Amino acid sequence: MIRSYEAIIAISIISLALVMLFKNYESYYEEKVDKARIFKVLEDLDRKNLLRNYALQNDSEKIENWLLANFPVYDFFVQICGLNCSKPNFTEEFVSVTYLISGNFSNFEPKQIIVYVIP
Repeated sequence: MIRSYEAIIAISIISLALVMLFKNYESYYEEKVDKARIFKVLEDLDRKNLLRNYALQNDSEKIENWLLANFPVYDFFVQICGLNCSKPNFTEEFVSVTYLISGNFSNFEPKQIIVYVIP
């Protein structure tokens, strides 16, 4: 009786190990790397003080152009909004990256820059 339990446990462990070994994590990994790279582009724009100006002017097109220059294989939709943002209705799958700014010294106006990436 005990040997049958041991056999069931051994088969379960081996099956789980095989599933974990052969499962494909590549697309998830690439998505995470691209999200980090997109955030890095937004961060670089913020360091140059361009992102704040674009956000305060509500100029999402210039942000999209910067992103397209760095990632020409994706389609981007940039949304600039306050604290509450509405989610756009996409029929495709998408990934989003959110970047928060507080405005600049003369104009304190918190904004969210949400980049929707359609692979």
